[in-house]
Amino acid sequence: MDLYLTGKTIVVTASSKGLGRAVAEQLAAEGAHLLLCSRNEDSVKETAEDIRRKFKVKVEAMAVDLSEPADIDRLVTYADDHFGRVDALVCNSG
Repeated sequence: MDLYLTGKTIVVTASSKGLGRAVAEQLAAEGAHLLLCSRNEDSVKETAEDIRRKFKVKVEAMAVDLSEPADIDRLVTYADDHFGRVDALVCNSG
């Protein structure tokens, strides 16, 4: 099914493993570019590299704690600096 996501930029929170990772992989399979985030930097960077290699889309990763307003600001700034826009947000964190 084509969800018309090719070239769209999507932020997926809590995306280093489990449901967040599965969602990110499906979005990448549809051609979306991704900004992944998780509290665990090593894990989210590994996930980003795996998805980038498998689906050939732009994937960035960063460690953030979404309970911290300053980290949310960093995430938004990073998305703007690296993608120029965000088309969708998948808020997978609690």
